[in-house]
Amino acid sequence: NKFGKAQDVMQYLGYIDTPVPMHAHSVVIKVEASSVSLTDVLMRKNLWHKAVPLPNIPGVDCVGRIYSIGSNVLKYGLEEGDRVVALSQYLGGNSRYVSLGADKVVKVSDEVDAAEAACIVRTYLLAYQSLYRAGEKKLQEGDTVLVIGGNGAVAQAVIQLALVAGASKVYATVHNKHRDMIHQLGGIALPREPEDWLPEIQGQIDIVIDGVCSNGFSASRATLRCRDSKLVCIGTAAKYRDEQTYVAMLQVAQATWLMSQTTFFDFFKFNEEHPDIFKKDLLHLFQLLRNGWISPNVAKRISLKEVPNAHQVIEIGEVAGQIVCIPWLGVRNTNHQVNSPEKQMFRGWSESP
Repeated sequence: NKFGKAQDVMQYLGYIDTPVPMHAHSVVIKVEASSVSLTDVLMRKNLWHKAVPLPNIPGVDCVGRIYSIGSNVLKYGLEEGDRVVALSQYLGGNSRYVSLGADKVVKVSDEVDAAEAACIVRTYLLAYQSLYRAGEKKLQEGDTVLVIGGNGAVAQAVIQLALVAGASKVYATVHNKHRDMIHQLGGIALPREPEDWLPEIQGQIDIVIDGVCSNGFSASRATLRCRDSKLVCIGTAAKYRDEQTYVAMLQVAQATWLMSQTTFFDFFKFNEEHPDIFKKDLLHLFQLLRNGWISPNVAKRISLKEVPNAHQVIEIGEVAGQIVCIPWLGVRNTNHQVNSPEKQMFRGWSESP
């Protein structure tokens, strides 16, 4: 209900009644898994680049089964029991049930692990679309790629997807303790600070993906090889961690309007405006997952009660991979409605269940 520190403002709530469809064209999803990411942290701290409505439930994606449907949902080819995924910046996926429009969900295979599926919906989709949808250039075989912030889940997805597509080299800036992880993925590890890596790769990169903005994207821009190369800005984590919100917004505007060959990719807006592409890209990624071409790095699977702790870990940059919330973790019977003992509010939860 308000913005602030995770342990101060996040509340664990339960309700006796299971949600019902919002309208005739909506569905209720019984959630199996959802991601916990820096996006959620920024929204909770009111550092997101758009106004965040309150109250807000974290979690921008989810995978689960349709629990109930509105009276006009069958025409969408959906029915109760279908396994689906969903994405929206205000979805509220860190829940046991989510209600949304039937046109916003995509059916997926029963065979895919729930936690890995949650990684695909946001993390891998953002990585894939940064390579292929953002800006004019699309990744081609033989291209060189640079991703800033290599320990992040999106950066790891970029490395995998670029190499699968035939990129000749994929560089990633990373802390020394994560260098081995980058090498195991097939990438080339670089130091974190621009002054340490820019001389080595200046003017050599075809596609740069930067979600850090350590120096206003200028070092990333300087690595571009030619006019057809592109820099895709997907975030400003360095500025937001320092709570330099206005600086971050200024540099987003600069990247959007003043820097050539540069695109600030508004991921949620793009997929909201292009639902057909959203579905097409997701299905392609799930095919890659089933065929073993990509492998999400699930750093930890947590319960709903552990989400505030996860926010704190993400906030200090200690996660090398994707944290996934399994909302029924620890619940003995997942087929019941939420019982009365769960109709409690926990403030400042700081221990595992």
